[in-house]
Amino acid sequence: MAVPIAPVWYDFFLNHITDWLLVLFNGILAVFTARLFYATNKQATEMQASIKAAVDSSEAAIASNQIAVTNAEEQLRAYVTAAGVNVEMHRVRGTMSAYGTEIPGRIHTYEFAVELMNGGQTPAINIRTNLNIRIFQTGIPADFEFPSSDRFGYGLIGPHIKWQTPIQQMTASLVEDTSTTIGLWGWVEYDDIFQGSTIRRRTEFCYRVDRRRLPVTNELFVGFIPYERFNAADWNCLRPIDPATGDGGG
Repeated sequence: MAVPIAPVWYDFFLNHITDWLLVLFNGILAVFTARLFYATNKQATEMQASIKAAVDSSEAAIASNQIAVTNAEEQLRAYVTAAGVNVEMHRVRGTMSAYGTEIPGRIHTYEFAVELMNGGQTPAINIRTNLNIRIFQTGIPADFEFPSSDRFGYGLIGPHIKWQTPIQQMTASLVEDTSTTIGLWGWVEYDDIFQGSTIRRRTEFCYRVDRRRLPVTNELFVGFIPYERFNAADWNCLRPIDPATGDGGG
């Protein structure tokens, strides 16, 4: 019996079908792998974007909170300024008139002290203040450096409370000589109560003592005019506090 002979193409098909299937499988695998890589990469990119958005949102919230805290502290912190000058006049013993009334004795000494006011909502703590006074024959020099005296004061000023610097004295003869210029100046340094605050505050103040004789009575009028220099606060001061060391201007 004769054995049928298969066509040539059939032998070729049988010999190469495995290779074709392998190529087809590899192609399908490559497509699947590419799609899987694309999906994974897209998912990773989206996850990174989501994480970045969450981090940015968190940082923005922290920054916003810090701004809110800073603004609140600025609104509530102590603000110490010079509110005016107090003057005390000391006299010699008076005499009695023929009508039984006392005639005040002459003034022999004037005492000056600057009144400080905390206009903030919280106390000013660790206060250190100074006051000085000097006579100038021809006005306060343009390059005058406003040195500190040996009169220092210490304490605490509550919110909306007035406080007083140390006292400076001057004899009546010097004060009543209206041909000269008298300068009265000083400063106050203090801390806020907020935890972690490292900023020490400073206020400088200076007055020219205005003196003149009143008509008719010839009484001496004494007033205080804020001077154009040495009147500032914090970083605008003539001698601001060093932020690196916290040392005052002195």
